Amino acid sequence: MEKTSWRAFRKHFVGRFRNLGHTIGMALTPNRLLHANRILEQQFRNLFEQPLIGMAFEDINGKLLQVNTELCTMLGYTKSEMLTMSCDEFANPEDSADDWVLFQELRSGLRDDYHIEKAYLRKDGTKIWGRLHICRLKPIGDEHPMVLAMVEDITKRKEAEQKLNAAQSSLHELTARLIQAQEDERRRLARELHDDIGQRLSMLMIDLEHINCHLPVISGAQFGDLAGALQRMDELISDVHQLSHHLHSSKLQYLGLKAALRELCQQLTSQHGIEIRQELENLGDLSPEVQLCLYRVAQEALSNVAKHSGSTRAVVRLTAADNIARLEVEDNGVGFDPAVSAPGMGLASMRERLRSIRGELEIMSQTGEGTRIVAIVRYDHEDDLTRVA
Repeated sequence: MEKTSWRAFRKHFVGRFRNLGHTIGMALTPNRLLHANRILEQQFRNLFEQPLIGMAFEDINGKLLQVNTELCTMLGYTKSEMLTMSCDEFANPEDSADDWVLFQELRSGLRDDYHIEKAYLRKDGTKIWGRLHICRLKPIGDEHPMVLAMVEDITKRKEAEQKLNAAQSSLHELTARLIQAQEDERRRLARELHDDIGQRLSMLMIDLEHINCHLPVISGAQFGDLAGALQRMDELISDVHQLSHHLHSSKLQYLGLKAALRELCQQLTSQHGIEIRQELENLGDLSPEVQLCLYRVAQEALSNVAKHSGSTRAVVRLTAADNIARLEVEDNGVGFDPAVSAPGMGLASMRERLRSIRGELEIMSQTGEGTRIVAIVRYDHEDDLTRVA
């Protein structure tokens, strides 16, 4: 049953049962049975025995006074068996603490009703899930108040939710593994570029310069061609080193997140002319996994600033307070409407990276008003900074 239909269903039947409360009290008291209204009694029976939901009347201590067929079928007991029981006898002990607190408040008159989702144990020992609604009926005269309980079987919905949660958990685990595999491959490629290809190009450059020094005098045009080739070789070596650094930051590995972010900002300023204000605290106690995650988020965010925002200024903040580490990248660019624009791979990558370390990503942007990306990592204690991943 959908949530909206359940609310309508609950409101409808609770109202009708409140009106029938007086009749129920009289029907359960032998010396008043003759005074009960037969029409209302029949209406009560029709409502009580309808097959849509399990129902029971209890005394204020939870002792079952009357149950309908649907509740008996749901729990696997006969009516005679259930009328010898209390409601806590078929409640799952692991899920009964909240229900017990609410029921005590209802007993003491602090509340008139409540609803809760909880597990029940059938007679055969299997577990089902039910959505329980409890309301307290007003007593008649000197009679003790009674309680009306209605239970909707939501086992199929709960099982579907559990399967969905398990699938999402597996997906997040797979995503975390893919991110780790990607970082391992980045590290390998960076090492190959720096230690192998980069070094070989540097040696080739040295050899070419050595040959150039020992060549006989050549014409100006030929000298210009050779000088241009040497210049292009030098640029290629520089590009390989930059690519290696982009794949894996040695400063992040050896000097920490603050130094790596400073270098990242300086590169963006030199390459794109964007003025970047840096407000960076030294969070050296962050684990390597968390530092790498925040570095990649900043790298992706600053790349978006350079490629898409049209910004002239940006701010990068790294702070920690109240057990929260925060990285913010803010620009004054064109912005976008997050409710309209579909998230790109960059934003999805940032979100999944943060999810892998139990972090969160907040995106605040408005067309023409710039964008602010906030990465948040929470931790419980000071030493959790080194264990949060």
